[in-house]
Amino acid sequence: MLPDSCVQLKMSKDLQLAEAAEANCSNKYVLGCQGLTTPPPSCFSPSCTVLSCNKKMTYFTKTVDNVTMVLANPQFHGTWHSINGRIYVFSFNASTWQDANLACCSIGMKLLSLDFDYEYNNLLQALKTISMHNATTEPGEFWTSGSDVGCESSFGWCAVNKLVRSTNWAPQQPSDKNKSENCISIAINQNSALLSDDACDRKMRYICESRDTTKSSRSSQAIVDECGAVYNVTRIEAENVLTLSAEYTTKIKCYLKCVGEHSGFMLNGKVVDENMLMMAELLSPKSQPAKLQDNLEAVDSCSSIKGMDECDTAALVFQCGQEKAPDFVSDIITSVERNSSAEKSPLNVTVALCASYGCSLNPTRRTMEYENATVLSASANGGKFFNACSGKRYAVFSASTLYSPAGSLCCQYGLQILTLDTIAKQNCFRDGLPDAYRSGSFHAPLSRMGASNYSWCTSSRQFIMSDFGQNNGTDWQNASNYQMLYDFTGVLNGSQTRVKLRPANPSVKCGVICEP
Repeated sequence: MLPDSCVQLKMSKDLQLAEAAEANCSNKYVLGCQGLTTPPPSCFSPSCTVLSCNKKMTYFTKTVDNVTMVLANPQFHGTWHSINGRIYVFSFNASTWQDANLACCSIGMKLLSLDFDYEYNNLLQALKTISMHNATTEPGEFWTSGSDVGCESSFGWCAVNKLVRSTNWAPQQPSDKNKSENCISIAINQNSALLSDDACDRKMRYICESRDTTKSSRSSQAIVDECGAVYNVTRIEAENVLTLSAEYTTKIKCYLKCVGEHSGFMLNGKVVDENMLMMAELLSPKSQPAKLQDNLEAVDSCSSIKGMDECDTAALVFQCGQEKAPDFVSDIITSVERNSSAEKSPLNVTVALCASYGCSLNPTRRTMEYENATVLSASANGGKFFNACSGKRYAVFSASTLYSPAGSLCCQYGLQILTLDTIAKQNCFRDGLPDAYRSGSFHAPLSRMGASNYSWCTSSRQFIMSDFGQNNGTDWQNASNYQMLYDFTGVLNGSQTRVKLRPANPSVKCGVICEP
């Protein structure tokens, strides 16, 4: 049989187009089987009621930037607890299951889903601590988002579209008394938190939840913070996990499992094959079929690994990926880090929020333009590349664009918006920046959206204004100016040694410099 005598069926990402192509018969691809028509399978998940989930804007008010909306009076909606990276609201009022869903939506949250075991401990801790508004939480029964409507005994968490995997049922539960108990409640006291099925039209208090994003400028950082809080892993330890020399202690293994599950790549301690295979195809250049095969081989080899427990499995899978396809693992991490999550807290923030943008790596641009291009050669969309700071390769795009599209553009090359968060980095970059690009303004990943002070969007370092030799001017307090631009003009003519910053509103268009 000739090497290219097999036919591969290719589907477009939107599943609207299909084409046949020659393929090497030894290559590995996802397979599909055809045979006689079989009876439809029995249901395996509930038919969660489709609810119109909207915020009630009369509950919200604008913050200091005159744009970001936060709850005006959180204490009116229940007792609030921030525990291990999550925020819980125990309602004052009793509602039916459906009305409880709508009530949580109205304040920008979701009805409780206990899809991670550590959340049971969070709830117990809530009863033992004073809330964020100095109130106490009374024990009792509360609605969760769990239901088996339309698929008897197959319970799922409707707010997050996951099956219930918990064994924390109360004795003789679920009972489906009178064949009418299709919604899950949780009974919480000082010592236990146990699930029961109840009639959905019964009125009881409820618990709303969200990720605590009040202390994180990026939603991806909030995931890291949540998993880090649960397993006592610091941000520095989390960053060190990405090195091949990382020590995989028990807490690091469970941390990896937590991040993998929150990112959608693991479930119940197992790799979600279809998500990993999809990423393998998305992150592989069409011009490099061998790269796709390497990535598919890594998914095939690593996803079947089993460890001593779920945490050990997660660590072994991660190590396997680092060894077999380190670039693929790095690209996945980049994609997760720079894409925004919809789960955000409705509360006022202590760290500024950053404008979100879609982040999708373009393998062709990464490989053919960025990695293989000569210094200062042009890219397909007008950018140019240069080396600075000990040989690191940067991309500069002088065409004017808004901040979010600029971030997405950097992502196409596997890069991020230039972050000059230390004086040393300022100095090395200032010396390496080509003269042709020292006369304009470029987006800086700084924001004070929803907050009084600026924060870096792409770094966990604290923003220090004096690092740029500047003081807080009147423009910096302007409510509409909550983003920032780099100004390199003075560096070119020698009138300044520091890169300058200039406040800007989000409608400003300018160039962008991308860094690895």
